[in-house]
Amino acid sequence: MAPSALALGRCKIKPCEIRLAALEAVKCWKGKEGQLATRLQTSDIPIDEDFLRCWLIHWMVALNIRIGVRADLADYLDKCIRSKVLDAPETVLPDMIEIISRNMSERGWTANNGRPTSLVSKFAFSLRPTDVSPYDSRARCALEKCYNFRLRAHDYKAYWSAFRRFAHDIENCLEREKGNMTESYRKELERNMPDKLFKLRTADKALMLVGGFQFQISGEDYCAWEGAFVAGRQ
Repeated sequence: MAPSALALGRCKIKPCEIRLAALEAVKCWKGKEGQLATRLQTSDIPIDEDFLRCWLIHWMVALNIRIGVRADLADYLDKCIRSKVLDAPETVLPDMIEIISRNMSERGWTANNGRPTSLVSKFAFSLRPTDVSPYDSRARCALEKCYNFRLRAHDYKAYWSAFRRFAHDIENCLEREKGNMTESYRKELERNMPDKLFKLRTADKALMLVGGFQFQISGEDYCAWEGAFVAGRQ
């Protein structure tokens, strides 16, 4: 019997959607997302304005920052923030993200004087990808839909707690799909992406699907990914 959809609150997540989320997670990490993270984690390479511009564009947060402050922001992230995030205990990271976000807003660097929670969480994710999940308003709304509660905007600590709950709730489905992979593909996946990272990134992509986001995946990529599975198709 084919596995049934996972019911979470007002949402139902099908096994094929879990596979699609996993495909997007792997594709992104093997691409620009992982490359930028590796570069950022290399602390002896400075964060300059050119790198920051590429990073901001990839994460679609360039418009969060006022024109003309990128050089100051790059210097701030390089000299004041990167080492603190890299060295911080995992348990303090949610509070740290909120503090940095408020600090950047108080410095007047953000567009419309907004809170750059999304930007800061994505920067922290690039440095600590198995300890942080990027904050996104679409994913926040998806979590509210799944669990029938309200999450205050920019409350990263509450967001992270809810996200971890979601990642745990879909873990059995993801493990089942992973168990259906061919042995050769599973070994390739394990070489390229730690298991914890794979689960967290797949959970993040699944939330994006729940929130209505559509991934740009070629037919060739999707067929190759489906070919990695030997059972459990739906």
